[in-house]
Amino acid sequence: MTLSALEAHKKYKSINTEDKRTNSNYERVQAITKTEQNNNDHNTTNNFDFSNTDIVLKNINEISIKKNLQIISKPSINKQFLDKNGCTVEIFGFYTEEKLILQGFYEFKVIKGIISIMSSEFDSSNTSQWYRIFSLTTDSIPVISSVLSNKNSIETSCFIHSKEICSFIRMLDSFLESIICIIDDFSNHPLLNIPESWLSAIDIIHSSNFDNKTARIIICGPKSSGKSTFAKNLINKFLTGKYNKHKTIEGINYIETDLGQPEFSPHGIISSHYIKKPVINPSFTHCTLPSLTKAHFLGNISPQNNPKHFLLCINDIFNTNKRNIPTIINTPGWTKGMGLELLNEIINLSNCTYLVYIGPKTNVEIFDTELILPSSVELLTLPSAREFINTCGTVKTNTADLRELSIISYFHSINISEDNCHTNWEFDSYLLDMKPWIVKYDGDLNGIDAISVLNTTLDIEEFYYAINGTIMAFVVADDITKNNENTWKSIITKSKDCLPILNMEKNPIDPKISQCIGLCILRGISRKSKELQILTPIDTLTLNKYLNSNKKIILVRGNLELPISLMINCKKNKDAKIDWNKAPYLSLENEGLGSKVWHPRKNIERPAMRI
Repeated sequence: MTLSALEAHKKYKSINTEDKRTNSNYERVQAITKTEQNNNDHNTTNNFDFSNTDIVLKNINEISIKKNLQIISKPSINKQFLDKNGCTVEIFGFYTEEKLILQGFYEFKVIKGIISIMSSEFDSSNTSQWYRIFSLTTDSIPVISSVLSNKNSIETSCFIHSKEICSFIRMLDSFLESIICIIDDFSNHPLLNIPESWLSAIDIIHSSNFDNKTARIIICGPKSSGKSTFAKNLINKFLTGKYNKHKTIEGINYIETDLGQPEFSPHGIISSHYIKKPVINPSFTHCTLPSLTKAHFLGNISPQNNPKHFLLCINDIFNTNKRNIPTIINTPGWTKGMGLELLNEIINLSNCTYLVYIGPKTNVEIFDTELILPSSVELLTLPSAREFINTCGTVKTNTADLRELSIISYFHSINISEDNCHTNWEFDSYLLDMKPWIVKYDGDLNGIDAISVLNTTLDIEEFYYAINGTIMAFVVADDITKNNENTWKSIITKSKDCLPILNMEKNPIDPKISQCIGLCILRGISRKSKELQILTPIDTLTLNKYLNSNKKIILVRGNLELPISLMINCKKNKDAKIDWNKAPYLSLENEGLGSKVWHPRKNIERPAMRI
């Protein structure tokens, strides 16, 4: 059978998709491939295996071809058209083990064959399902590759005129000719190619624990070693790999103990999540998905201020999750001193079956000798991501920027239903323009029962200034005075403005009777009407459920910083009709030495302490 390029275009143009969005303000996507097409002006003949993989990409504004990546192969078919909603659709056909890299924001579906992204396998069993991908420079770019199927191959001939293809590509690149010369391409950007050692470890865990659904895997290692990347691949293999062909595993229990860089929530929170879909995108794109089962707010990026409460929260998370499903536990990148002691406690509390250490080879022996492992735990040591991902010449997004990006993403997300697997954002309006929740904090109809600040000692009259315009957590608690002689009113101290203050400096609320349901921004406090103005992405049904319950609702402030970009319009010199230099709590000028937050350095020792 002979299939011309025009016939292929007509064939795939008949594929209609339903897109409920009325606009398609997607970022430009760059396709980075190795070009092997002969540019001579003559007809060429190729044999394509159409039973292997055909992938459709939607909502791509521009595609540009890059020629200097040697590890990437050119897709066999590349055709573009508009669907009925006016969205640009690109079709790619692959040979076996061919690869494609796209830079930007796009959606895809598989219409034939199988493809793999971050150990997730997607087939053509559901051709109406579109999968959303954020391929951004904040993380390593995911690689799309075809997977050999068990179906018989069907070879066809495709005659394509080389000159027409070349002119088509030039047309796509024409508007960038004046820009390409002054910006870097993505040839040196790290690509997410999973090494064989990681894949072998994943296969070991899956093959030996397929029948044991109560398997618990702890992932540990230094900072930026690739723990989250390995955890994502492990999740995806559990949900879509060859060991789950019959869908015996419907979900994964994911427990996050890394306060500084959590995967499914903003920082400062210990949480557990029930994951039913493959995880491919960066962490800030899914920090509000309805996968949360329980969370505790510690309000800091490190547990060093209160390690005892940190372990109590983790123990409560472990005791809460009793589902008969595999559990993956991600740990902080703190593997020395107190961090190693906390890791030992987490191992003992979790009853884990596997401990996966990801880090440099030089640290493995030291780590192995200092760690106390039960005999039932098998230790797997893997190389750090830095050893196989080439980051030379690239600008790495630091952890502080990622945390700020996560906070911005969290508060600009809009309500989503529980059956939706995507996060949507509203960036057309700044937070100052959004309508806040108005909640009373005093009287018979009060919605907030108490306000607290963690890890600090404050005069009661200073609470107003300490909490106004800050990020706070919604903590829902049972009656904490149920088994106590004191009543609720006796443990609450009221300020002159009637703010109900709960002192949790030394004794935070017991994790067994409390949980965090999300974060909010305390936009303002009305002393006259005894009301709080609150901005939060928590959906209305969830808030009403707890506001109308018998539980106590406490607003807790930690050490989370509010990014300036959340509260001001950077395009204007004023917000809410007030100049920036007159806005409260906002300073854009350097006030001299000592005006910034004090960050003590702990890597400088006194001469007497040096070895």
